[in-house]
Amino acid sequence: PQITANTEMEEDVIQLREKHFWPTIKRSLLEEEVVIFEKQWAALYSQFFHQGVTPTDEIMMKDVIIEDILLHRALEQKKNILEEIRDNERLISEERQKDVDDRDNDFMTNALRTIVQLRGTSEAFTKEINDIKKTKDSKFKDLKATRNERLKTIEEGGKNIFALIKLLDDTKSRETE
Repeated sequence: PQITANTEMEEDVIQLREKHFWPTIKRSLLEEEVVIFEKQWAALYSQFFHQGVTPTDEIMMKDVIIEDILLHRALEQKKNILEEIRDNERLISEERQKDVDDRDNDFMTNALRTIVQLRGTSEAFTKEINDIKKTKDSKFKDLKATRNERLKTIEEGGKNIFALIKLLDDTKSRETE
């Protein structure tokens, strides 16, 4: 089963590379992000494949995946900022442990300024991360709603045809029709 699933995912990626938006994706993302995009595409595509995937669905899937990649990019940058803040705080702490005469006050002042700037940047990234999350969640909700609406229409159509067959199965109804 795993070999079959892997083969299907590879086929989905091959089809992805033939889409009109693929060159834009490759130009817009880093190499490792392109690989992530392909894997997420294959996973989403296989999830919706049994219901049929329309070109509109494909564009919505592309947007959801890009938002997810942007979210992870911002999270990684925020992590780097937090690590840099921690390193600067450690350096300041080490400097404070020295005798007052041996302390490099200019270094400490610059490190404190850097920490303040990094905290501001961190807050900006937090806001950006929250905005990306909202956008991604909204797009994913729209994608699922669109698909669910289509599935509901198909199911209702199926109920109607079966109801008609059941109705026509009755001899009187069949003669009347």
